[in-house]
Amino acid sequence: MITYSDFWRNNRSGNETAEFMLCLRALRKVAGYLGRNVKPVFWKGMVETDNRFILLDPLVIGEKYPVPYVTFDLLVGQVVLEGLSSLEWREWVTDKVVKEAPTVSDSVYRYLENVFEAAEDIYIHMRTKSSVWSLYLTQYWQAKLNKNRRDPTLPPSPSSLADVWRTERILDEQTKNLHGYYFGPLDILNHLSKELSHIALFPSIAERRSKRKNIYMDVWRRIADEILKWEEFPVSSDAIKIRDEAAPQGEVDKSKDGDENNDTGESNQASADSGDILIRLKTALKDQENDLTDTIAVAVEDPEARSMETLVRKSQAISDIQSDDMLVNRLKKIFLQQKSLFMHRRKRYIKKTQYEGKVDHRRLYRVPLDGRVFKNKAIIISDFPWHVCIIADASSSMGGMSSGKRPWETAEKIFVSLAKAVEGFKNLIDIYAYSEDGGVCVLTQLYHGGNVYSTIPKGRTPSGQAIMAAAMLLNRKYKNSMIIHITDGAANCGLSLGDTLKYCRAHDVEVITIGCGCNLQTQQFLKGYFSADHLNFMDNISGLSETIEKLFRQRMLKLT
Repeated sequence: MITYSDFWRNNRSGNETAEFMLCLRALRKVAGYLGRNVKPVFWKGMVETDNRFILLDPLVIGEKYPVPYVTFDLLVGQVVLEGLSSLEWREWVTDKVVKEAPTVSDSVYRYLENVFEAAEDIYIHMRTKSSVWSLYLTQYWQAKLNKNRRDPTLPPSPSSLADVWRTERILDEQTKNLHGYYFGPLDILNHLSKELSHIALFPSIAERRSKRKNIYMDVWRRIADEILKWEEFPVSSDAIKIRDEAAPQGEVDKSKDGDENNDTGESNQASADSGDILIRLKTALKDQENDLTDTIAVAVEDPEARSMETLVRKSQAISDIQSDDMLVNRLKKIFLQQKSLFMHRRKRYIKKTQYEGKVDHRRLYRVPLDGRVFKNKAIIISDFPWHVCIIADASSSMGGMSSGKRPWETAEKIFVSLAKAVEGFKNLIDIYAYSEDGGVCVLTQLYHGGNVYSTIPKGRTPSGQAIMAAAMLLNRKYKNSMIIHITDGAANCGLSLGDTLKYCRAHDVEVITIGCGCNLQTQQFLKGYFSADHLNFMDNISGLSETIEKLFRQRMLKLT
């Protein structure tokens, strides 16, 4: 069988826990390539089960390590399907249809629910036709649709009707000997397929989602009318162990024979093994996080300070935003001036009367005395490189619209440009996004390994907590350092700015805040903590690049 996943699997392991972590890392890389707002990827059981995450079944892996490429292809297919579904607002579309569509009976609703899930699957496949993702989706659906196929000569069940349609449209295979009840709905669905193929070409996500919702509303009524024409399956009162999705739901017979009990035992053993793996995975995942909670609590002198749990994580979603070439060139010019300034200011002096080095002919008279007739040229090198730590507010407000743009996209473009400009210079640049998530202050490292990554703005604004964490993360080897704090609002959780700045002043940590589009109340709030030379305001985030340039010139090119 053809496989495609060797591109993602640069690192593989025969160790169970290591291989699970390497698989997860590779699958998160896949999600990062899909787009900026793809849900986080986890193994099922690592986090609570809800629609905020892409959850993968660890039992799919089996017991063969490293994981075969064909198995990994299926996992990539699931990530691609769920990742692109989130980018295409799948949940929004289906929720709108369910809320606004006419009420139907439970039995008809189960058919409609399965049909519209299939419609979204087919739509996603259409969106990927010109990309490599379609290969993974085809592999995924081949494996999924070939499992537990229903006898096509029987009346359609909710899932079998959806699967027959998927098989035709995704795998391009016709199912033979279909029961007569299939034909009416399939005629409607094949017409829907043509409509979806047109919608998939629309350039705007907003237009695509609204068009899908409207066409589903129309198809909802027509499919329901077809299903209502079917003769209901009569269930005898003394029938036992008859399972049919199309039949009315009833109580399950809980009595089991010996063979079934054995199967249950094997299933429980598999679940227990899976649980052990997940415990080890959670432990390994926590090892990748840097928990600064205790460190910050110790550093803050006030025992009543409102400190909160603080975690530092690395983002896994690679940014797809392009750099601003003009900004890159301007920043490079600053770094070149900084380097040139250092070269002119460095001091040379000669150490004389040394025991080794270059012979100093004016000291030859010392040969019979102590032999110290050498001289050395020494260069005093000042610590000219800077450590610049940028922490950007990634709370919910940064994800909204401002002057026709999303503030976070503008900030991210500047980060990408800065990362490109600093290449080849000795300055150390760190870029973090911070926000509150479930009562935890999370610093997400956006620049690591030579790449700039992305994050999704959400939550509240723990500015004081984030600045304190950034101060803890500064590299003390650099004598020149500064924290540039970018925000559009006042802190509303975590440590107060007063406690944070008290610590920073005591440890010679320079903190400069840039307020982007702050209202008058927020400006007054920030002025209460920062001096005028450490505070910059702008009407909107479009002026952020100029302000950062100005700060670099003022600090890095100063003559002292």
